[in-house]
Amino acid sequence: MKHFYCVIAFLTCFTFNGFGQSVKSLNIVSWNVFLRPAILNDNQMGRVDNISEYLLSTEADVLVLQEVFHKKARKSLFKKLAPCYQFRSKVGKRSFFGVSSGVVILSKHKITEEHQVSFKKAKGSDKMAKKGAISAVIQFFNTKIQIIGTHLQAGGGVQRKNIRQSQIKQLKSLEDTTAITSLYVGDFNIENGTEPYIEMMLTLGCVNDEINGEIKATANFSDQELYPTKGKSKWIDFILLKKWRSKSKKKVRFKKSIIECPKFLKKGRLSRLSDHNPIHSSLIIE
Repeated sequence: MKHFYCVIAFLTCFTFNGFGQSVKSLNIVSWNVFLRPAILNDNQMGRVDNISEYLLSTEADVLVLQEVFHKKARKSLFKKLAPCYQFRSKVGKRSFFGVSSGVVILSKHKITEEHQVSFKKAKGSDKMAKKGAISAVIQFFNTKIQIIGTHLQAGGGVQRKNIRQSQIKQLKSLEDTTAITSLYVGDFNIENGTEPYIEMMLTLGCVNDEINGEIKATANFSDQELYPTKGKSKWIDFILLKKWRSKSKKKVRFKKSIIECPKFLKKGRLSRLSDHNPIHSSLIIE
């Protein structure tokens, strides 16, 4: 049955405008799934099946996941997603503690090139992982599209802010100008609309989409038991689109973006599957 849904998703990638010109739709989901290493008891194995089911239900072309650390949960996740997502990025380098970046890109379309970069600076618990970014160029029919997945330094304060700025510059170095566009995707730990957010957008030369629907935040929720929070919920996970490339004959634009809040039944009540909400963007290529 899952194979059937994959075929339907493939066939519905095409739409047609009033002039008969083919227009392709690329759907991307970004989600910090909070599958931390096994040393931390976060009910990883109790959540992973529902996480997999939600991801399959999105029928997205590309999944960009963060915090896929837990080895057993990661193996289960990959196995369940494999029938629809034949291509995925490598786990990558590991830190002294044996922990990777936690970032993984899964695609229904062939990944033709892959590069990874490890961040030069980190602070606090981020030092436990080999945080960085993954660049995957996918062959989307007859076009090349670059996906750069990442998870920046967490936490507040001036030092962590400066570390994030240096990490953003490293992201920029991954950009492939031969692709029709570059998409920067992941958990940036930078709140939408703030001064650091504006600086990031200028550095990367990207645009963001407006969120449709009532849910406007992706993290810092008080109604979950996975990770302690303070203050209001925030929008810190993004799917960012590189501005128009003059050499490209193709035009890429946002069609629609939504933030969802998937939950599962735990001890008779609905609980969040992660401490983050997934964000789902549909892009038009014409």
